[in-house]
Amino acid sequence: MAATAQSPHVFWEEKISIEPDLGDQRQSTYKALPSPPKTPKRVMMKYRFSGVFPLVLSLATFVLSLVVVLGGQNKGTFGGQYLVALNTSRLGQDVITFEKASATSTARSASASASTAANPLDVLNPLSTNSPFNPENPNNPLNGLGNSLGDIASNLTDVVNDGLGDAVNGVVAGVVNQTGIKDFYFVFVQRICSGSFVSEDGIDADAVKIDDCRSYEEAGDNITALSKRVRSSIVIGDTQVSIPLLARLISSLDSVVDNVNALRKAVLAFLIITMIGSMLSTVSILPAMYFPQSRLLVYFNMFWPALATCFAFLAAILVSAMAVLASLLNGFSDTVGVQVDLGGIALLLVWLSFVFVSLITFYWTSVWIVASSAMRASTTTATMPPREPAKRSFTVTAEKQQAQAAHAHDDFFWTYTEEPHRTRRMAIIKAHPEVTKLCGPEPLTKYVVLLVVSIQMACAYLLRDTPFLSWRFFLTAYVVGATANQNLFLAIHEISHNLAFRSPLANRVIAVFANLPIGIPYSASFRPYHLTHHKSLGVNGLDTDLPTAFEAWFLDSVAGKAFFCTCQILFYALRPMFIYNLPLTKIHLFNIVVQLAFDYALVQFASGKALAYLILSSFLAGSLHPCAGHFIAEHYVFEKPEKDASNPANKIPIPETYSYYGILNFFTYNVGLHNEHHDFPAIPWTRLPKLNRIAHEFYDELPVHKSWVYVMWQFVMDKDISLWCRVKREEGGRKVGAASAWSEEELGNNENKGRIPGVF
Repeated sequence: MAATAQSPHVFWEEKISIEPDLGDQRQSTYKALPSPPKTPKRVMMKYRFSGVFPLVLSLATFVLSLVVVLGGQNKGTFGGQYLVALNTSRLGQDVITFEKASATSTARSASASASTAANPLDVLNPLSTNSPFNPENPNNPLNGLGNSLGDIASNLTDVVNDGLGDAVNGVVAGVVNQTGIKDFYFVFVQRICSGSFVSEDGIDADAVKIDDCRSYEEAGDNITALSKRVRSSIVIGDTQVSIPLLARLISSLDSVVDNVNALRKAVLAFLIITMIGSMLSTVSILPAMYFPQSRLLVYFNMFWPALATCFAFLAAILVSAMAVLASLLNGFSDTVGVQVDLGGIALLLVWLSFVFVSLITFYWTSVWIVASSAMRASTTTATMPPREPAKRSFTVTAEKQQAQAAHAHDDFFWTYTEEPHRTRRMAIIKAHPEVTKLCGPEPLTKYVVLLVVSIQMACAYLLRDTPFLSWRFFLTAYVVGATANQNLFLAIHEISHNLAFRSPLANRVIAVFANLPIGIPYSASFRPYHLTHHKSLGVNGLDTDLPTAFEAWFLDSVAGKAFFCTCQILFYALRPMFIYNLPLTKIHLFNIVVQLAFDYALVQFASGKALAYLILSSFLAGSLHPCAGHFIAEHYVFEKPEKDASNPANKIPIPETYSYYGILNFFTYNVGLHNEHHDFPAIPWTRLPKLNRIAHEFYDELPVHKSWVYVMWQFVMDKDISLWCRVKREEGGRKVGAASAWSEEELGNNENKGRIPGVF
């Protein structure tokens, strides 16, 4: 006590202030600032109310394009939105006309008559006009007989003309009646409708009753059958009358329909893309109105309308080209009795869609320019440059950090601890050595693969003639196809560890077979990338399961995370190619050749829609599907780590693998038991639950998810969870605890010793 009393306290001796230096308080997140008063002007500035303008235009663009696309889908459905109308009620009539030729007579001049009238002997001259036998003498007694014969000849000519005209028209009518050609045809974007006139005159196009609407494929088949059925001649009495022009005209309709079909397919595709762009623009405008400061939402709202603008313009150009072509053909078609009417309403709607979506693009481009200018202006006119807060006098610092983030804005959870799975594996083997007997292939796997592949092949064949844009097609792809292809994804995942056969080669072959319904070759590339994920979990630059810093920064918003969840299969497919390249091996070539040959055979023997079903199923399997939640649930950190654990120098491990024990494991090879799988990659899916029961004390306290669907919802909506929530390490498990690093033979069953090509 005396010694203590004699020595003054260090604070009194060195005069050290216990008050920390908080630095620039304007940058402090702990200092409460008074909230500004709520005024109408501030409320208007808080939200982007002007977004109502592009919102309305987006909806209008979608509706107008939809009206054109659905025109003629059924009887009475937007019947006025046709592209071209053909009046064929007088087809082939008046092709040949008969008219009476005009006769001219020469008369002598009055002077000649006057000169000859004075000669008294003219009466005796038979050539004189005064001769009673001259036909020009009005007193000629034979004139009455000549007039009578002229009238008879004129009447006979009229009878011949009318008779020939009626005969030709009768021949044409007979040929047309044989063909079954309707009075009127309407050409829509998706269908061709036929009808007949309600009025007897056959002139009023508004008085047309639509009898039938058929697809272009059915119309082409009907025209092909029609051209075979048409005869170019007809027998009248003992005379055979031929009209080769009419037969040639009908036979040429086959090629005309093919050309129109190709043109309308392009118009339909462009309009559908316009509808998709306008609809996505509508969806992205709503959050942009609520979060006007988000530049990412501005970028989205610039992209979707710009995409729709390009394709709306192409659709308008093609419809206009059809209109010009129809006007050019109208003059020729009149000669064969066909009248061509342009669909002005459809043309107007397509151009209005282009104008509306162009205005949306202009609006968001203006918003982006104004925001960029304001940001540059605020940066230029700043009065005080930012400075780093001064160090606090009493701060206790950890040892020097050895793991560094990629850049100043990198918010990943960096750590320098080794990955936890092999350490736990060794502890489990020491406590329960019997678990090693669970390793080895599972014979059931190959039968499950055969069953699921057969289901997908059957669905693809049954949907070969189903329209791609139909609820039947989409629901089958989502409910059956996506679940089946997700199962095949994870079958390939299981087979990559040699858990279907003992032979590694047999596992490679069945993986290629399981790849067939996916539509795109990927099984050969998946294996080395996935084994690297096991061997170098979280290692920056090697683990391709980790999102890049650009992905995490660019998609760091509700809309960005929603887009990531919707298209995450594309990120997982494309990201590895930007991390490191794999060596091309024989199994890669085998995978590519077999898959392309299968896709070609499927298109040839079924249809392109069958292949489209398989690819759509693959996309939906990695999109907003319940089974796709495992992609995010496995390694994203959902529990906020302790503050000290965020500092990699403290070497406090962060839970980086989550498990799921729900019912969806039935469809996904128990991939939800992910801690168990990473601890023992050589144990097949059917024995992972037994591993959990044997070593339950190692797994009971590990983090778990209760629902994969809720995982996706929480990932998108929770502001504290994003693509940044992944654990990264610099060569973790290599420099730290290198003696306990994974060896290649531990990554699967019956793996060869030594380096596996593409595994790092």
